[in-house]
Amino acid sequence: MKALRIALLLLAVPFEALAQAPGQVDLEPVKEVFGTSPKVNLNFGNAMIQGLAEGFRGSNADIADLISGVSGLRVMVFEDVDGSLARTFVSDTTFELGNQGWTPAVEVRDESDHVDIYIKESGEFVDGIVLMVTESGGDAVFINVFGALDPVFIGKTLGGGVDFSNFDLEELMNAGNGNGDDDA
Repeated sequence: MKALRIALLLLAVPFEALAQAPGQVDLEPVKEVFGTSPKVNLNFGNAMIQGLAEGFRGSNADIADLISGVSGLRVMVFEDVDGSLARTFVSDTTFELGNQGWTPAVEVRDESDHVDIYIKESGEFVDGIVLMVTESGGDAVFINVFGALDPVFIGKTLGGGVDFSNFDLEELMNAGNGNGDDDA
């Protein structure tokens, strides 16, 4: 019965209509599929992203440059969800992404853990990246990064040419609230 509800939910709203900007994918339907809210739910728009980029400008220009090309970020992390529902959602989503011109860039199958990364390209830029991870223990992660992303910079980042040694999550959080104090 749950599979029927998932199918009806996915058919009720055309997937393409859910995207507001090139490379942006609406991940909200996954909450309905699982019937729960995510354990972690980040939804940053352009203003927040640019603030974060400027927060890193003095300490790590590479990270600042990476972040400044992003228009938005959505991260949803679910714990203890039905793995078959997660795999069905990912399967349906990858099918729809493929129909909309997204490229399957990475697919990893390790026993019952799955990773799918899809990329939407236009001209000289990557408009969006969607990462979907389902784990055998019932955890699922969905990430959508969108904006005019420089593929050369993405390649350098993936190839290890960007220095992340000064990456500080606490600094990232302080940059977001305007507090530069390390003790916050």
